[in-house]
Amino acid sequence: MTFLSRRLLLFAWSFIFLLFSCAEDFLDLKRDQRLVIPNKIADYQAILDNSILMLTSSSHSLGIVGGDEISLAPGVWEALPVPEERNGYIWAQEIYQDQPGRDWNNAYQRIFNANLVLDGLKEITPGPSDQAAYDQVKGSALFFRAFNFFQLAQLFCSPYEAGSAAGKPGIPLRLESDITIKSQRSSIQQTYDQILLDLKEAQALLPERATNKYRPSNVAVAALLSRVYLTMDDYSNCLTYANEALATNKGLMNFREMDLSARYTFPTDLEENREVLLFSLMLGAAVTANSRMNIDTNLLHSYDKHDLRLKAFFYRNTDGRILFKGDYAGTGLLFTGLTVDELYLNKAECLQRLGNSDGAMDVLRELMQNRYDPDTDLNGMLQADDKLALILAERRKELVLRGIRWSDLRRLNREPKFQKNLSREMNGETYSLPPNDVRYTWPIPNDVIDISGMKQNPR
Repeated sequence: MTFLSRRLLLFAWSFIFLLFSCAEDFLDLKRDQRLVIPNKIADYQAILDNSILMLTSSSHSLGIVGGDEISLAPGVWEALPVPEERNGYIWAQEIYQDQPGRDWNNAYQRIFNANLVLDGLKEITPGPSDQAAYDQVKGSALFFRAFNFFQLAQLFCSPYEAGSAAGKPGIPLRLESDITIKSQRSSIQQTYDQILLDLKEAQALLPERATNKYRPSNVAVAALLSRVYLTMDDYSNCLTYANEALATNKGLMNFREMDLSARYTFPTDLEENREVLLFSLMLGAAVTANSRMNIDTNLLHSYDKHDLRLKAFFYRNTDGRILFKGDYAGTGLLFTGLTVDELYLNKAECLQRLGNSDGAMDVLRELMQNRYDPDTDLNGMLQADDKLALILAERRKELVLRGIRWSDLRRLNREPKFQKNLSREMNGETYSLPPNDVRYTWPIPNDVIDISGMKQNPR
């Protein structure tokens, strides 16, 4: 397939998407308006700026469905319209029931878009006046490809372990926009190597700050590198990149100064949320609709009475259920982007694991001062015997429904004192997910296995 054919394919796909999702606006277009096949730097920037294509429906739904942050009543669970969510909630053997896998498909659609941009840029030689724009587009495409590879790795690869990663199956690393090339699985080590390679190349190209929070920046790359290295148990590099990102943006919101009684606590205008480094959103998961889910009671009971997050993140519905209102999108949809508060927690954990307890508690204190009311005895809390347990407890309470918890469960299961057995009671039957169970790695969708012949994950 030629590159022009691939551009036409994207054009056709985008046209159909616009036709069905924006019909009224489409019909209002003037008759003589031309739809453009991308061939200029600005065209490729427009592809990446399309937040519907690139920054929504992030691939986190299976992790949220299978994690320990929400619970469902039996009747709600039985009525879930999506097999992937209904079966994923009980960690069933069969997940998809011959339906497409949304997390997988959404991520690879975004990867295709990023590859199409990267392939197109190879045909452009920028002049001096275009170099900055060229670098912005190329760096952004590399970032988005890495971001989606990483999301896929958290669901469809077993947890990263340095000693065995080279011998275990990873994900298909699609590095080109030619859809006729057959997909094959890489190793886990190759998967993470590619993620790191893309991010480090992106960081050299992107500006320190982007023009808006929908575009990647140098700081957003550092934040994602910190997250990736934490997943790899590489605490030194995680700390390095957390420090790098915080050196540019370390502003925290003070929850003492916010209206915690508001229906949605956080502003819809991302520029007003100083903690957001990059916007990303998870759309379309039926299980996370407030009409269906409850917040896990064990999570709720973990908050101290002086913890302002209890009011900032949750509210009591008219039917008595406790629901979530604390997403950083400020809309009731689930924010899954990159933030300053995550970096504080990454930094505190790494300092503690690397033997600097005083430094770790200083970082944690700075976060907690913005999250607890003035009557809280922070000194007493920070003198806990098990400081790592304290940091991880604060991490769970802070990063609720951000798409991070599933990765944390997977990596912490390797440490006996932090292992957790997940359990559901449903219609008199108990479903369990023990630590390090193979079901912490989701199966690749059946249609992908049928088409590609690639190896399926054990179940």
